[in-house]
Amino acid sequence: MDHITFLVAVVIVTALAVAAFIILMSRRNPVHASNANETHEVSVRGAVPTEVSTAA
Repeated sequence: MDHITFLVAVVIVTALAVAAFIILMSRRNPVHASNANETHEVSVRGAVPTEVSTAA
């Protein structure tokens, strides 16, 4: 087996391993009808500061 074929095989095996890992991790906490709309408070940004001071 030459070097390029070996490298391609390594890339394919690595990609398959990563895909399998992602699939297995995604099945740990599945989304279904009873938990799809759980309340989860997400604050994007707090109140905008009204006071701005100068740097100099």
